[in-house]
Amino acid sequence: MYICHYCLKCLCLNRVLIITYYWPPAGGSGVQRWLKFSKYLPEYGWQPVIYTPENPDMKVRDDSLSEDIDVRTEVIKSPITEPYAAYRKIFGISKGDIGNSRVNSSDKPEGNGFSAWLANVVRSNFFIPDPRCGWIGPSVRFLREYLRNHPVDLIISTGPPHSMHLIAKKLTEHIPCPWIADFRDPWTNMFYFKHMKMLPFIRKRHRKLERDVLRSADNIIVVSETMKKDFSRIVPSEKITVITNGFDEDDFIKAEASVNDVFSLVHTGLMIRDGDPYNIWKALDRLCSDIPGFEKDLSIKLIGETDEYIIDEIGKTRLGKCLEYVKYIPHKEITEVQMSAALLLLPLRDEPESGAILTGKFFEYLAAGRPVLAIGPVDGDLGKVLHECKAGEIFEFSDYKGVYEFIRKKYFEFKAGSLNADFDEEQVKKYSRRELTGSLVDLMDTLE
Repeated sequence: MYICHYCLKCLCLNRVLIITYYWPPAGGSGVQRWLKFSKYLPEYGWQPVIYTPENPDMKVRDDSLSEDIDVRTEVIKSPITEPYAAYRKIFGISKGDIGNSRVNSSDKPEGNGFSAWLANVVRSNFFIPDPRCGWIGPSVRFLREYLRNHPVDLIISTGPPHSMHLIAKKLTEHIPCPWIADFRDPWTNMFYFKHMKMLPFIRKRHRKLERDVLRSADNIIVVSETMKKDFSRIVPSEKITVITNGFDEDDFIKAEASVNDVFSLVHTGLMIRDGDPYNIWKALDRLCSDIPGFEKDLSIKLIGETDEYIIDEIGKTRLGKCLEYVKYIPHKEITEVQMSAALLLLPLRDEPESGAILTGKFFEYLAAGRPVLAIGPVDGDLGKVLHECKAGEIFEFSDYKGVYEFIRKKYFEFKAGSLNADFDEEQVKKYSRRELTGSLVDLMDTLE
């Protein structure tokens, strides 16, 4: 079945088919990129045609995101069969849970013990390239029939899950049409890939599928310069375009917030155990001892799924009574929380591959206009953009002294009423969703 909101303007627009697993009412970070691109594409002469599952496995539901769907956007859906219900039942995993012996947003089994090991083996060797692989064949058949009567000028697939790219690849083998493969995260260079319990020939299979997608697509979009460099080992760099994630100015124009009267450290989004910024907690605990009144002023807000281990470790210290933990709030409310923070926390994974990651959350932090305290590879893409925008500082996971001194300095600025981010507004502006959609359309127009 499909739903289309037709208007006279649609008749004048080029049409682009966007194959994505994530779409409202699903919430979370995976939805934002193409929801926002689709919101602004009609302004540039393109009508989005979204192809997405009718019954996806939603870890989080956020009905407020539907407000961003332009009335000219056509949404078509087909049913998907996923293994998650049986997977959870066998391995004792609760829907949406991410802690020990659970599954995180990348579908990588977490934790220790035989159950987690077996879950990793099953996930790694029986679902290639990911648990949505069973949707590839039915989607190709569905879309071939749909496109016969509703042609498009361009096809875009976005992954992960990388099964979306395989749908596009097989579809373009039957229906000649330009195709762009958008990578929000790497494939075989993603940090969790090396931890998966794959048989050697399965690992080779992933690398072959990745090469096939990169070589078959007419153009490739990545979100960071490091990802472009990595993919350039497989295809010419001229074939790869960097279009980062960004922020939607509308989200922040509507928000009304002022900096809290307390020294609030805020993190929004997913925080997994291997992204635990332990030296932040250690520094805060020491500052409670070193500075009279610091503990009374301190507030720690973790908004989004956070590993139970992290919550438990914070709770064992005096920081426990300063902690506010909320698993999820609607995205339209997050901007107010971000804008009211003294410091915004941005820990990456404690993995060398994290240097290639530029999360969508970071760009929302930029729009919030509050200083950012990031933890991760200092010479990675995040560090470069952070310093380019003069938005804060980044420290290695092991740099306790640097973290301590940074928080201490910002606290005294807070007490003096001078804690403000001296952002480079011109640099920040480059990352607005409307501006980025213009860059996307420049590429689309060359292929149409």
